[in-house]
Amino acid sequence: MLADIGKERIESALSGVGRDLDDMVGQGKRFVEGLDTTEQLVLVGLILIGLFYLVFGHFQGGDPDEKAGGRFVGIMFMMVAMAAGLGWMASDYAA
Repeated sequence: MLADIGKERIESALSGVGRDLDDMVGQGKRFVEGLDTTEQLVLVGLILIGLFYLVFGHFQGGDPDEKAGGRFVGIMFMMVAMAAGLGWMASDYAA
């Protein structure tokens, strides 16, 4: 009896999580479809920069100080790129 109740609660929670994820993906698709072609390219560029930073960070060699310097420069570059891209995309909605 208790096992059935627990199983029903788990299934209910999992279906709720699945529904929420579907909603988030749908909202993301609508957001990207609403962007201009240039804005979509900027968004793709920012995503690619982030992926390259993550991938190349794993293959970077050298001593710990060298890695820390590379990480700092990478994080600063990512922050500037994201701020510029998001500001550019948001400026269209503010104007």
